[in-house]
Amino acid sequence: MDLGLPTLVEFRERHNKIIGSPGSAVLDLAEILKHTIGRIVIVEVNFDLLVEKHMEIPLRVFVTEEEFKEAPGYLIRYFGGEETAIPVLKLHGSISDLESCVISVEQTEMGIGPPKLDALQMLKDGKNPLSWVYLGYSLRDVDIRPILAREEFARGVDERWVTPYLDESVEQFGILHRPYWKTGDFPTINDRTNHRDS
Repeated sequence: MDLGLPTLVEFRERHNKIIGSPGSAVLDLAEILKHTIGRIVIVEVNFDLLVEKHMEIPLRVFVTEEEFKEAPGYLIRYFGGEETAIPVLKLHGSISDLESCVISVEQTEMGIGPPKLDALQMLKDGKNPLSWVYLGYSLRDVDIRPILAREEFARGVDERWVTPYLDESVEQFGILHRPYWKTGDFPTINDRTNHRDS
């Protein structure tokens, strides 16, 4: 990657100027995390450091491929009560490590790679679907959407959305998953969405 890429460098400069002034969503998440240690994992595609900067509890952040190789073992220990730092899986990297940032179509077309896929696999359970809440996520990332669209995720995850509006890509995703949802309490994407202003 060209670390002199103006857009990414400009983003980092702007990020560093405003990181100290979080919005209410970040502060609300910080409060939620205090009460869900051992039961919550954060997965994000954002480069920013809002979660890392404004949480008062320990976090274990996974950014690089080498770090992601350690994620499955850490998640097993975390869910087993042996670890207490909340895992943060940054699938598209971090602005603190420009080389880790996934910013191009070419990069996303290559997929997320085995270490990140292995970590995501730990967050589903076909016998007892795990709750996933998407906060404003559009599902347009071509490296992640095909993974989440698989049957194993449709059956192993109980998905909900909090968003001010439904992105077209989320609606299409809901159509793909409707056959798996139709016999449950929330058979459509609209049933699984809490429309909230950000």
